[in-house]
Amino acid sequence: MRRFIIISIVIAIGFGSILIFYSRSLKSGSGLEFQPKVIDFGAVEASEAFSEPLHYVAHLRNFTGNNILIDKVDISCGCTLSDMAAGTIVPAHGDVPVHVSFSVNDHYGQLQSHISVFAEAIKKEQTYQSQVQVRVLSMKPAIVDPQSTIFPPFALGQPFPISSINVLHGNSRTILWDDIQVEANSIKIISKKANKDGITLEISPISDPCMLGSFNEPLLIYLIKDGKRISFPPISTNVIWEVASNLIAKSPSQVYLGLIHPGDPVSGKIIIRSLGNFKISHATASISNSAVADIDCHRTGDDLVEIDYKIKKSLPSGDVSCFIESQIGGGGLEFFLRTPVLGSVKEDGGMQGNGMQ
Repeated sequence: MRRFIIISIVIAIGFGSILIFYSRSLKSGSGLEFQPKVIDFGAVEASEAFSEPLHYVAHLRNFTGNNILIDKVDISCGCTLSDMAAGTIVPAHGDVPVHVSFSVNDHYGQLQSHISVFAEAIKKEQTYQSQVQVRVLSMKPAIVDPQSTIFPPFALGQPFPISSINVLHGNSRTILWDDIQVEANSIKIISKKANKDGITLEISPISDPCMLGSFNEPLLIYLIKDGKRISFPPISTNVIWEVASNLIAKSPSQVYLGLIHPGDPVSGKIIIRSLGNFKISHATASISNSAVADIDCHRTGDDLVEIDYKIKKSLPSGDVSCFIESQIGGGGLEFFLRTPVLGSVKEDGGMQGNGMQ
């Protein structure tokens, strides 16, 4: 009856570390051993690990006086490759190299991969274990604090508020930067000051005259070294604000569809009222993506505007993000209001919300 040696290589990635374990269970005999028994790559930064696969060459040594045939090699994950193959012979009193490569790709968190090597049995029953470990540090070249900036609501005509964003040096030792560039459509950079921890930005919303409503603008931050952008995607942080007026009010501030199914009947209403002595003489409305909904705007008297929306049944699966924009005028004044429409359409979902906030 034929016996087998089973040699397993377990590659485990944990948040902040990669551990590669070599464990061997010999059903019969002794004489195979991975060398060295403990291999430590030290710290490897994620930026290095993501750029190319990790490589290591172990050696499988045969301490017996007989050649040992490797009958089978199993690899559980496509992220792991090895040149060890069935038919490999480990010579008596010799060794063979075992090349292992592991592609981290863009994954964080706990992952595991296994390489199992089956070899013909040798005499005594024993169990051997050895370990190879690699620490892949989850390094960040920069940290943005806070991760998103939310301004308190402010009224049209008031000075726009100012807030600070800190772009801090991260824990990366290879990606170093000395400056930043910022891109945004509706956000003004008031000041940029360097300090020992990084750079502090003072920012403020920019809004067209009489532009009312809720706004959510991404702020893109590029890291700069010696006047050039470092070649990886920019850091993105959201800036959120809402502009109101003492002459006009709108409800809701946003239309939240929630999770809906294609064809679900979803409709609602946006109400705009005049405040004080302001009289509404005309009103129009439109939607930034006509594929999302049909819009009907009508004025009742000189103090009320109703905007009816009806989500189209032909709306395909995917995330919904657009704006219902309206123009309200009277007495020589013109106001432009923006209402975000947010939600998601899924084939296998049901309607979990058609609310207004």
